[in-house]
Amino acid sequence: MKIYCLIIVILCINSTAFSQGVNPLEPEFERRRIGVEIGLSSVWQSGTYLSGCGRFEKGAQINPVIEIAYDHPLIENMRFEAIVGYQNRSLSSTYNSREDIPIFVRTVANEDTSIIRVPVTFENLGVAKFSYIVIQPGIKFYLTKALYVGGAIGGNILISHSTQHIKNILSKTVDINGIGLSEVSFLQSESSNPYSKIYSESSTPVGNAFTIDGVLMIGSELQLSRRWFFGPRLTWTLPFTPSLQNPLLSDDLFINTLQFTLGVRYSFK
Repeated sequence: MKIYCLIIVILCINSTAFSQGVNPLEPEFERRRIGVEIGLSSVWQSGTYLSGCGRFEKGAQINPVIEIAYDHPLIENMRFEAIVGYQNRSLSSTYNSREDIPIFVRTVANEDTSIIRVPVTFENLGVAKFSYIVIQPGIKFYLTKALYVGGAIGGNILISHSTQHIKNILSKTVDINGIGLSEVSFLQSESSNPYSKIYSESSTPVGNAFTIDGVLMIGSELQLSRRWFFGPRLTWTLPFTPSLQNPLLSDDLFINTLQFTLGVRYSFK
């Protein structure tokens, strides 16, 4: 009788131990994971930057995003995530200006040369280029197994930055009193293109070597297999510190982003 009881106890212990083991058919969601996020970022500016002789107050551009991700569970429905990646946060700006510029005029009668000022319309193109190494530690909260929201703090290490101004003549002819229609162009000493002047790239003023963002995200995950996960993500970064400070301006340059990425995660022990 004692032997039978011992056998029953051993069977119960073995059965309990097996039921608490890992079922090979169940997902590996509760383990550490690594992966990548790849996509595009809509970048736009708040504030102003100077380049050449232009002042640029509005600008935006689409830039690529590539990041490496790691996450692990904290408590039920919550995971810690760390992201390290490379991001371009470049801007393209444009505005038109009407300026009075001096024009050399030679009369036909006596071939005298004089200088008069006439209004000319220009298109001003500005490009501000910023490249960063981005580090984002954060938390993701899973509303369901397929949907999550989260927040993070982003630290951005500046790799390089530059600004450039391109000035194009829009009104290539002007009507001058007493002379008639006259052509407007840049001097050869200013530009090889008579209707477009490209100012040299500049890295001044110096960009902030380190900036901080607040990060909000919403995403979805689809389980492809026991260890693989895939899904889209929408991430909004709100800058806390400026990317560019200019002592000549009262408003610094802040860079905002709205990123759409596709992510892959691999679960491992």
